[in-house]
Amino acid sequence: LFKCVMGKILNWRNATEEEIINDLDHPVNKGMVLVSEIVEDLVIEQCLEVIDNKTTEKILGGFTFDNNLFSMSANAQTNWNNIPNIPDMFFPLKLSTKDDGVYMLELSNKQNFCLTALSFKYSTLQEGTDLKQQVKNSTTQEELQLIMDSL
Repeated sequence: LFKCVMGKILNWRNATEEEIINDLDHPVNKGMVLVSEIVEDLVIEQCLEVIDNKTTEKILGGFTFDNNLFSMSANAQTNWNNIPNIPDMFFPLKLSTKDDGVYMLELSNKQNFCLTALSFKYSTLQEGTDLKQQVKNSTTQEELQLIMDSL
């Protein structure tokens, strides 16, 4: 017997006589024993949205290179993606840090800077994708809660 209660689907079975008398192992309610909680699609969708938002927040929080924090706003990402196309004669390149400081990007760090920005973005996206897959694969409220608590 399945019953939807507050965003979860509860799986019940008939209680044994011993369970009714002693209230063993599982909560007994009106002759039924709670077997498991199955996560409802709406709850899963809400969790996926939270993961998307947390992933976006993490990316927008910026990345660290050479002990400096750099923005990952949409404009900043466009700028970082274009650095490989900047001719060598324009280096060192003056970059703004997230705290409005100035960082001089040397030609020797051009590729490392770009790879660090890309690696940060795509590893963060992959983390979000992995968490979303775990949410989709969860079958109980407890599993789902553990995943969401890890954020």
